[in-house]
Amino acid sequence: MALQVTPYTPPLAAAGVAFLVTAAWVSRRTDPGMRSTWLAVPLFLATGFWTLTYAAELTVTGYEAQLFFGRLQYAGTATVPVLWLAYVTAYVGYDDIVPRWAWGALAVPPAFFVAFVASYPATTLFWTATTQVTVDGYVLFDTAGGPLFDVFIVYVYALVFVATAMLAERVWFTQGVYRRQAMALLAGSLVPAVAGVVYITGISPIPALNLPALGFVATGTVVAYSVVSSDLFTLEPVAWETAVAELDDPVFVVDSRERIVAANPAGRAFAGADIGTPAADALGHVFEEPYWRQPGDHTVAHDGCDGTRALSVSVTPVDRDGATAGHVLVVRDVTERERREQRLAEFASVASHDLRNPLNVARGHLQLGRESGDEQHFQEVDGALDRMEDIIDDLLTLAREGETAPDAEPVSLAAAAHTAWEFVAASDVDATLDVEEDTTVTANETALIRLLENLFRNAVEHGSNPEVETTGEPPDDGGSGVTVRIGATADGFYVSDDGPGVPDTDRETVFESGYTTSADGTGFGLSIVAEIADNHGWTVDLVDDDAGGARFEFDT
Repeated sequence: MALQVTPYTPPLAAAGVAFLVTAAWVSRRTDPGMRSTWLAVPLFLATGFWTLTYAAELTVTGYEAQLFFGRLQYAGTATVPVLWLAYVTAYVGYDDIVPRWAWGALAVPPAFFVAFVASYPATTLFWTATTQVTVDGYVLFDTAGGPLFDVFIVYVYALVFVATAMLAERVWFTQGVYRRQAMALLAGSLVPAVAGVVYITGISPIPALNLPALGFVATGTVVAYSVVSSDLFTLEPVAWETAVAELDDPVFVVDSRERIVAANPAGRAFAGADIGTPAADALGHVFEEPYWRQPGDHTVAHDGCDGTRALSVSVTPVDRDGATAGHVLVVRDVTERERREQRLAEFASVASHDLRNPLNVARGHLQLGRESGDEQHFQEVDGALDRMEDIIDDLLTLAREGETAPDAEPVSLAAAAHTAWEFVAASDVDATLDVEEDTTVTANETALIRLLENLFRNAVEHGSNPEVETTGEPPDDGGSGVTVRIGATADGFYVSDDGPGVPDTDRETVFESGYTTSADGTGFGLSIVAEIADNHGWTVDLVDDDAGGARFEFDT
């Protein structure tokens, strides 16, 4: 069998090899999340197969050999259009909106086209005739298309049209490197598409020459240039539509007629309204004011199913040709942030106020101790430093509570109470613990022990020293004989004592940071208790005990 080298064979073979090498290069350099670039791999493989098999068809001169390669190349010719559409759809960020069944349906026609080409001449629906023609001394393989070939052309150009429209939109609405990438892809795809129109309309100067295949030589050149100049296949755009859709924060676009014209899934769930709903109807139940008209940052309180939440609403105008076409609203839940800021403000207040008193005491006694040499002054300094350390420890404990959800497990209330009491009893207090009834509590064991320890200390230091509350002076005997009781309730557990209790006027403030009636208290014990309970999702109430003291009831 004689071979020939046409003027078209070398560039076709070079382009085919280049496409295959590019496919291998892209597959080795692509991150797993770059979906469009991954789709470029089978696209380049199919294109390289198409151009190489056509180069082989042009190289052989025998009819059977040319017919073989003519059939073979349709494995690439029929699949390139659907792979091109899939790549472009992923590149522009629309792949999530196309269901898988649609891609499956689009992949069926190429299989039929290849099957009918392979069955020629037994069937003549795709090709009605094939002949060899001699052009400028070269033997070329020519085909006459049947009715199924016309369907194939409609199928191919429908896919090409959709892909071209998406790329044109990307060129229009993007800037910088992504615009250059989209322009290169658009230009590279239009060359074989236009060449195909010339080929199928019969206006080609060489009718037997497959112009679309030759067009891919130009496509390869454009793609190579874009890889070098615009990082094509290594820098992939993340579509704004996809990025916004993935946000956990509700996002709305309100047009100039104050209608919701776009919203991400979080926004639709937040508003409970469909696209096209007036903003007043969709958001009026959330915002007291029409913030969609007011550019800037706003903070609002929203009563939801899980209580009152603090929301930050960022409103940005959308300008078009010098006029405001609408506004973009981004809603963020800043409840936890505001709680942290409030806690930070409390810490700053304590650091500037409560630490100043023992600091002044330490400075004063240090000066007196230097002047007199009296050891008592240095003991006072040591006591002031101990108090400062206690305040700092309580501040750190309060800061850590609420940062993360507790790792809860079933815990024996009695066992936790005895462990906590050991820490309190180590201070040689004259007090008694009475565990009246054990129960199992689902809690973080360490946090529960810390909660009970603070309650026990509060009972011993406050409930057992009535003279401190009334006169500010410690009792003469230094003891109390207070009894602290702990036990189960129908909904949780309680801790009580038989001390003087808490005055009605103070019950609203006992859980606030810095509240204390003891000269030696830091004012954080009950704040820590409340924070630990809240972090577990419990509620705590202060009531009168039958023994006359304070009773803290926890609903777990």
